[in-house]
Amino acid sequence: MFDLLIRGGTVVDPAQGLHAKLDVAISEGKIAKVEAGIPATDASEVFDATGNYVTPGLIDIHVHVYRGDNHRDPDEVSGVHAGVTSLVDAGGSASDGLDDFRTVIVSKAQTNIYCFLGVFNRSAGPWRELSVDGIAEAASANPDLVKGVKVHLMPVARDNFGLRHIEAAKAAAREAGIPVMLHIGDIGPRQLEATSPELTSAALDLLEAGDIVTHLFSPLTGSATGDDLTVLPALRAAKERGVWLDTSIGDYQFAWEVADAVLAQGVYPDTIATDMEIHSGRAGTGEPLVA
Repeated sequence: MFDLLIRGGTVVDPAQGLHAKLDVAISEGKIAKVEAGIPATDASEVFDATGNYVTPGLIDIHVHVYRGDNHRDPDEVSGVHAGVTSLVDAGGSASDGLDDFRTVIVSKAQTNIYCFLGVFNRSAGPWRELSVDGIAEAASANPDLVKGVKVHLMPVARDNFGLRHIEAAKAAAREAGIPVMLHIGDIGPRQLEATSPELTSAALDLLEAGDIVTHLFSPLTGSATGDDLTVLPALRAAKERGVWLDTSIGDYQFAWEVADAVLAQGVYPDTIATDMEIHSGRAGTGEPLVA
């Protein structure tokens, strides 16, 4: 006898090559059987999923639920209550903030929480001081938690560091054996000069197989496309090297026009993340906290 039977839904599970109308039986909190026509009498409880999709727990590789002094319940933001069983906080904690991150976020969440470490010392002010020396050690000491490094190509960071912060992040990630997630798309003060396609291309050239480019469909300057929405050759080359492409819609990092143009050129995302932020669902501050 199964504890729960989910009947009549369309099961979508790419890992098993499934996309069909199937029933899912659950016993003791685990999937016990996936097949068509499981009798309702075989379960203590039956849920009718007709007209709905049934999927494995979703993974969101780009969210923001922690910022040191400003954090929020990940289950509430975009976790298990939304069908997302695993979240990756992208850059909210630097290596010296991991203990606090584990205490105030990870230990209290029902959702599985991981992180990509940030590379800036927040106490010194945004985007002003690098904090990469402890990344490899932190990743080695916390393999259950640290899954990568988050770095930004955006005007403030660019003006302060050029590409040095990205190069430093790559060196630390390479030492730790973890990937880098690179943010592209100019956010921040509008009076700053736009990031050129040449500089964006140079940043993309630093990435290796397993690294991630996030905000693939950004309509902002400094993005994956030129002024005519042609995909940058450096992005194609990165994709061919095995770099992963992620959408991460965020507040203003997505435009249908860009998505249509990029897809029409045969470039497709590998992951569809949200870039859900700690202030999502609340009155905005007018200033992005993270990206």
